[in-house]
Amino acid sequence: MGCYQDSGNRVLTDYDYFSDSNAPAECSKNCSNYKFFGVEARNHCLCGNTIISATQALESECRGICPGNISQICGADRRINLYKHWGCPLGSYSVNCSKQCHCLVSSCDDVTGECENGGCKDGWKGISCNEKCGGVLTDPFGVITSHNFPSYYNSKVHCTWVINAPEGCWINGKFTDFALEYHSNCIYDYLELFNGPNASYPSIGKFCGTVPPMQFTSQSNSVCIVFSTDSDNSERGFRLTYTISGQAKETTASKPSTTVTISIPTATTSSPTRNTTFATTLAVSSVLGVVLVAVIIFIVVCIRRRHRQSTGGVSASTESSPENNYDDLLTSRDPGNYDFLQMTTRGQQGCTN
Repeated sequence: MGCYQDSGNRVLTDYDYFSDSNAPAECSKNCSNYKFFGVEARNHCLCGNTIISATQALESECRGICPGNISQICGADRRINLYKHWGCPLGSYSVNCSKQCHCLVSSCDDVTGECENGGCKDGWKGISCNEKCGGVLTDPFGVITSHNFPSYYNSKVHCTWVINAPEGCWINGKFTDFALEYHSNCIYDYLELFNGPNASYPSIGKFCGTVPPMQFTSQSNSVCIVFSTDSDNSERGFRLTYTISGQAKETTASKPSTTVTISIPTATTSSPTRNTTFATTLAVSSVLGVVLVAVIIFIVVCIRRRHRQSTGGVSASTESSPENNYDDLLTSRDPGNYDFLQMTTRGQQGCTN
């Protein structure tokens, strides 16, 4: 079973003796009618059917050499090496030892699993101390009750609940039923609230009796609830409802969405700039087109004028004077040519005027 602490109240009390040839084999033989046996302080053998109190110690703390077998260890001062003759290993029970028990200071019954002394370890409840009690709660609302509520709760129970809310929120609690064994200082059965995630934080209050505690609101985002009972009287227990209130703080994960939202106006405001640029380019192109057409017309006019002068034999100086033009026509020796020239002169004057 291992190395365990021993004290003035012996772990095994049914029978013990001292032997200069003490060893586990010899002690087992002398304790054959008992369920448990153990060797302590080198030459001390103890026997018993019940372990009174057993707190496991480090194996290195049992270091005494057995005088009857130097290859074996026989405990040490206030340390005992425990052994079991029959039944299930420590911490288990049932026909094939397949079920677990979580007793506080001793083993459980091999058949029923009932803890013999000291009740259950913290966080366990039930006759065999194999039912979870307490836990961590994160739901936005919930209900917590004592074991067996509204029937009487078990003795030797120690349960702890922790309610955790998101950062920036708080917890509201209300007792809808409450009945615990009464004592003026609540030293027997009690329920205690702590303003934080464990019992090291400031206490909101310690309660017992039949008067329900007042409704409470935590000062942080966590509350610790401890329910403890002794080995005597029991009551129907308690029922607590809770809700989580407040506004949870934003996490850093929301920042990228803000960036995306901010970038949207930038894309929108850039559209007028592109439209203005396009309109300006279009206007400039139109002006250049008009200028180009004007230049082409000017060139065509000039070419036709030079062509007319060359075919009609009229000099530039003569053309510049209307009187000279008419004189040439009046003195023309060829009447046919006169008509031709007259029509040509009138047409050219219409294009330039």
